Amino acid sequence: MALLRPAEPRDLAAIAALQRDAILALAGGAYGQAGVEAWARWQEADAATLLDQDGAFLVVQDTVDETLLAVGGWRPDGQAATLAWVRAVFVAPRAARRGVGRLTMEAIERSCRASGRRDLALSASLNAEGFYARLGYTPLSRGTWTVEPGIALGYVRMRKGATA
Repeated sequence: MALLRPAEPRDLAAIAALQRDAILALAGGAYGQAGVEAWARWQEADAATLLDQDGAFLVVQDTVDETLLAVGGWRPDGQAATLAWVRAVFVAPRAARRGVGRLTMEAIERSCRASGRRDLALSASLNAEGFYARLGYTPLSRGTWTVEPGIALGYVRMRKGATA
């Protein structure tokens, strides 16, 4: 069983560990070893700021062993009142392809709608593009993101909602 709840400051170390494990285990085919290691380092540094932004950040916790199975959240767009940015959605490798990611995204979308945000955007990693497409997100553009000098990773900008 899984418990979906808001993230708390005490969760930050577990969130960072889950994100690192997910990147290293699930994204290597899209980015190679050097790419996932660089991304994992960047994500670990970013994890400390996840609870410092408006919006919401959620965790899915295993009710048996209390470990985190998935994390993710959203933040409001600074200019468009109905737009939210989905961010930092990761699933623990042991929970991949078991519906936990979908559960997390459904909760994020409900939270956005409850806050008046009906349009959602995200920058999908290449390994997650198909997942978001199955949830109704439409690809808009492709780009690269320099995570470290000399290491640029591809992403897909995607959108769902009234203006997708």
